[in-house]
Order: sequence, then C-alpha cells, then structure tokens
Amino acid sequence: MSVEIRRDDKGHIDEVVASNATVHLERLGAGKWFLAIEGADGIEEAFWLGLEKRSIVVTFHETRHPAEAPFRLARTTLLK
Repeated sequence: MSVEIRRDDKGHIDEVVASNATVHLERLGAGKWFLAIEGADGIEEAFWLGLEKRSIVVTFHETRHPAEAPFRLARTTLLK
C-alpha cells in the first residue's frame, strides 16, 4: 500500500506515510485545512484538519476508493 496511517495506542492518527503518491493540501479558512493523499493504487485518504489550542487536529477522515461513486464514503471517522 502506498499510503499508511499509523495510530497511537488510543487509536488517534499519529503519522501518515506515503510513497509514490499525489498530495493535495488546501487552506479552507482560518485554522482549517483539507489534505488528500492518493496512492498509486488509486485509494485516497482525505483529512480535514483544524487548529485547537495551538495544535493541529484531525476533525474528519475518510478513505475513498476509485471504483466508488463520487462523494460516497467508504470509511469515515469523525474525530473529536
């Protein structure tokens, strides 16, 4: 797999490692970003990031598979 999501012992995203991937980072507003990483296999990991107490947090995450219809969520995680 070309995109690997590593989690800590509490299940929170700790690290995202990608090789042979396309990365899209977009500022959505003050303290908010969208990050998408598409691996060579066509699977995309999408993250919505926010700023809380001077730390960047993942507020939402989804895995998008290439064969699925647009905007259909494969696996979603609302993190707070």
